[in-house]
Amino acid sequence: MTSTPENQLASSQGEASEAERWASLIGGGALVLMGLRQGSLRGALTALAGGGLIY
Repeated sequence: MTSTPENQLASSQGEASEAERWASLIGGGALVLMGLRQGSLRGALTALAGGGLIY
């Protein structure tokens, strides 16, 4: 089976690049730390959102 440009584009859209993975990890970690430092319901929700980015 040959690979067409449309197939290559579709398969590359589903995968995050290495830079996007690192950005999510760093941003998610920052949100988790910020949320845990607040110690409130808002902080818990912030930490939960950051954990979603890390996952």
